[in-house]
Amino acid sequence: MIACSRRYPILLLLLLCVLSLDSLAPAQTMTIRLVNGKTGKPLAKKDVTVSFWRDDPSLRKGVAGVQVKGEEWVNISLDKHGIGLIDLPPLATKVQVVAGFREGRVDNIRIRYRLCKLIGIQSTLKSANLQYVSLDEITTHGFIPETDCTPKLPVHAAPGEYVVMAVPYTCWPMCGFDVP
Repeated sequence: MIACSRRYPILLLLLLCVLSLDSLAPAQTMTIRLVNGKTGKPLAKKDVTVSFWRDDPSLRKGVAGVQVKGEEWVNISLDKHGIGLIDLPPLATKVQVVAGFREGRVDNIRIRYRLCKLIGIQSTLKSANLQYVSLDEITTHGFIPETDCTPKLPVHAAPGEYVVMAVPYTCWPMCGFDVP
């Protein structure tokens, strides 16, 4: 009888260890790659802004925001290869990626590039390029949105990768001139 009562604490301790190991599993990560939509080369040292969403049929949009570290939008700095990583929140089912702001600024005058316009998305200036993309599609196949930039570029997405097509701003359109 005494031997039996000593087994329960040991079994409980083993059960707690197994449960804690499950919670230490690494979070799933998404790679974001920013590519020049005209040349196919990476746009280095830029930022993108990401938001995550979960399906919610009770809402008019059908989705509800998922916060990351208490924020609705997360700014990601990309490396010299135009690549950035972000951990996927556990409740998220969709993602949106938009042009990022320069460090410390949140006005769109400071954006250093524009996203290529999405094809098949009816949008106004305020909602341009706001596309909900399934995280299942990104994690299993990768994702490159269909845009107005050159469609024949040799750009491919690996599973877990979201490729963002963009064009750097030059002074010409920002200064009010027609692009030569």
